[in-house]
Amino acid sequence: MTSDLRDTVPSGAFRARCLGKVEDWDPETGELVVHPVAIFK
Repeated sequence: MTSDLRDTVPSGAFRARCLGKVEDWDPETGELVVHPVAIFK
């Protein structure tokens, strides 16, 4: 059932959990690049 799913992101900051694939990590900057599969708010 997909009737409860959204295809937009709310404006502003919000807390969420993300299921995704880690693409890259830069230990010098602390940047983690994740390709999201699903975001749960």
